[in-house]
Amino acid sequence: MLTMEKTNAEMSTTRDNQFFGDIAQEENSKKECAMMGLIKNQIIVLNEELDVAYNRLGQVATDEENWSGKYERKMACKILQGQIAILTKLEKDMENMLTPTSIPSC
Repeated sequence: MLTMEKTNAEMSTTRDNQFFGDIAQEENSKKECAMMGLIKNQIIVLNEELDVAYNRLGQVATDEENWSGKYERKMACKILQGQIAILTKLEKDMENMLTPTSIPSC
């Protein structure tokens, strides 16, 4: 009798887990969609910051005496370019990693 009860209990938990698996898969796709959205938004924000940094660099570039400001702003542009490149690569790798069936339509 104990074995039958234990089997029934295990089967009910298996069914619960199977149902939970469906919900978990939906939640995973929502998380993936949110993560991809965050990456894309961050790339957009960094591109806007890069435009501002280029404008600041252009303002200082004409002044020959302010070489330290020119160098500082040039480095700021390079850092932003590096961050954008990293996020773009991460975005492409994530898209390649996700299977076409699991890519949610965001």
